[in-house]
Amino acid sequence: MLEERPDRVVLWQPPGVVVKRADGDVFGRWALRDQVATRANGILRVREHDEPYSLLHFWHPDGAFAGWYVNLEGPLLPSPVGWDFEDHLLDLWLEAGGEWRWLDEDELERAVELGLRSPEEAAAARVAGERALQRLLAVEGPSRTGFEDWRPGAGWALPALPDDWDAAREPPSALR
Repeated sequence: MLEERPDRVVLWQPPGVVVKRADGDVFGRWALRDQVATRANGILRVREHDEPYSLLHFWHPDGAFAGWYVNLEGPLLPSPVGWDFEDHLLDLWLEAGGEWRWLDEDELERAVELGLRSPEEAAAARVAGERALQRLLAVEGPSRTGFEDWRPGAGWALPALPDDWDAAREPPSALR
């Protein structure tokens, strides 16, 4: 974690760190698997607590800023091993130059078909994405969040999950 304030959290996923990723069908059988983060310049997540999304910052291998991945999600809740949130399935990609596109519309549509999300929740996710996009596009130039030129400190150690990361714990009340 880079920063934790009452209004936001900033998290850094450096290249080479082992993360847990879901492997399988998002709507069926899946398991968590170890995966080594391979993004050459890592991923920086900025989550303002009053917004229903995180802004993930991505860079090209040469260090030039690539764009923002708008991950629509529920509240970011602290856990004993990091942060938990419920993904709202719909996402946006905004290039540094301003071009954008929706992502995972098919997943959200399928979740509505299966009754995992209501039509109202799907509509709310789209409205939140449109608001995030308007907010990002309202700022002129490539530095829309103030983190586009951020770089990690030299010699930072890779974080690691504790051996008992998956031990039974009481989930935050919002996830029950």
